[in-house]
Amino acid sequence: MMDVAFSEDVRLGVNVRFTVRCAKTGALKRQWTVHNKITDDGLDTVRDQMGNANHDWSHIAIGDDATAPAAGDTALYNEVGRYEITSMRRDDKTVEYILFLGQDDANGETLREAGIFNNQFSVGNLLSRVLVSPAITKTADVTVTIEWEITISRA
Repeated sequence: MMDVAFSEDVRLGVNVRFTVRCAKTGALKRQWTVHNKITDDGLDTVRDQMGNANHDWSHIAIGDDATAPAAGDTALYNEVGRYEITSMRRDDKTVEYILFLGQDDANGETLREAGIFNNQFSVGNLLSRVLVSPAITKTADVTVTIEWEITISRA
């Protein structure tokens, strides 16, 4: 019997959508989508997930540094808060992690970076990091929704 190896490239696509609303009326102030950088730790964790390792993505951190994301990033450059993911949606080949920052969350902070982690503390794996541009000045007058969409497809 002969062993035959098959190979197929897989693409991991990640987009992040930011939504800013008026906290009192719910009126949409701004909404935009950006691509982000998948980190080396993120790729390792995707590999480990396939090997049944425990790397559940559970938190989104925000920071105020505007340094460009790099594959070797393991943390935000200046994290100012880390929040448990509010909800998650899955469909055919997409997982979406959603964080809602309400009137009482992160007030006085200027959001310039965000990252998705598998730990609530300042340790853990960073799946991906994104710059928030334009920056969001968070006050009690606005709510912010961050929707982190991860799509796996054939390359």
